[in-house]
Amino acid sequence: MRHRLVPVLFLWVLGWTACAVQAPAPTVPSPPSPTGASTRSFPTPSRVSAPTNLPPRTATSSPVPATPRPGVAPLPDGFQTDGDWLAIFRPSIERQTWREGDVWLTDGQRWIGPWPSFVGGPFWTSHGEQLQFCYWQEGEWIFELAKSDIPPICVDIPKHLNIHPAHILEEATAKVLRCGEDAICIRLPDQRTSAPIRLPIPKEILQGKRPFWEELPVYVRCIAPDWRHAILVVPRLGGPLGDKEKLLGKANPSYEPPPMAFPGAVYWVDLQSGEVQGAPTNAPAWPDQQALVRSMAKEGRFPPSYVSFFERTLLGPTIEGTGGYYGLWTTGCSPSRRFALILQGIWHNTKEVYFPSDAKYMGGLLSRAPDMAPVLALWVIRLEDGTGYPLTIVEELFHDALSERVFTWVPYYPPEDLTSWILMPPRPPTHPLPPEFHKVALHPDLS
Repeated sequence: MRHRLVPVLFLWVLGWTACAVQAPAPTVPSPPSPTGASTRSFPTPSRVSAPTNLPPRTATSSPVPATPRPGVAPLPDGFQTDGDWLAIFRPSIERQTWREGDVWLTDGQRWIGPWPSFVGGPFWTSHGEQLQFCYWQEGEWIFELAKSDIPPICVDIPKHLNIHPAHILEEATAKVLRCGEDAICIRLPDQRTSAPIRLPIPKEILQGKRPFWEELPVYVRCIAPDWRHAILVVPRLGGPLGDKEKLLGKANPSYEPPPMAFPGAVYWVDLQSGEVQGAPTNAPAWPDQQALVRSMAKEGRFPPSYVSFFERTLLGPTIEGTGGYYGLWTTGCSPSRRFALILQGIWHNTKEVYFPSDAKYMGGLLSRAPDMAPVLALWVIRLEDGTGYPLTIVEELFHDALSERVFTWVPYYPPEDLTSWILMPPRPPTHPLPPEFHKVALHPDLS
């Protein structure tokens, strides 16, 4: 099992440098306009002094009523990820902070939690016939190195929860090829080639004329197990630097990015027919996504406090990310390869993104912040038909402190795969368990 994780998290460390010399990573996605993206240029933000950190403005549409325990209702239309479970951190925006919040386990229909915000490196395993949920506390799991020097915390999953985790399928690799002047093809793992695929983006971008790119800037984000459907991602070209890129600095501190040529796009494709649709297919354009978010919030399916970030944007939604930094090289595709995670950048005035308490926590770092900052919306997309829904939002800068627990698929590892690299037996929890755990039997070695 370790051989699966170490390369995965090694990419996390290399994500920054890799994206500077190779094709940008297909990490954080978002849906494009159905007619393709605009090629107009946008001004590059200038440096500003430390922001005054005003909270986001109230939504300009009709107010969204508050609901008890918002965001724990099932996703619409019975959408669920079956055996592919997610651990999702939801920040407490209603308390004016990005750093506080809770972790939830969800398959789209069930929301088990809240778990403490320090849950990191979660996984399923088993002891005999008893399924267990395991994790480490903050600082115990070294995310960058995929290791820990202490045992994880594990709890037995009550039978009444009826959880059956998906088994991990090997990642399917595919190659993007040119198929004539206006189309691309996907070379599948068995060397078959897909039907010609015509994406609604400017031809000069499809041709990959940027000098430091060796291949087309189109990436296969995830291929379904039957190799029929896939999620394709075209990263943002040009435009403002994100928080981390700006704050971590470059060899040339005065470097400014080129004007935005393309905001990026996410597509659902049928590899047999060549059919292309903007993803998620149920909300392919920005107005559709805004309407979906508002309706979900009113129904208690999405936290109402998040809605104001979807009401407007300085640039329109973009595709954000830098290599494996957000974990999407590996965690973007679910263990069963039937679902994909997509991150969408929604750009706001920096002063509307950073809350005062968070700004105080970050101290002088914010003195180098750009005057625009993205809020990242996490979407889950089903490969079978391209349907997708938002799950949470994260803030790029504060994501760094939450990198072990912001969002991740929860893989299942047989106990025989763990003994060679995880210290056992596990530890019991030291905090109250979610209400769904009416009776929890700890690992027998701990009783």
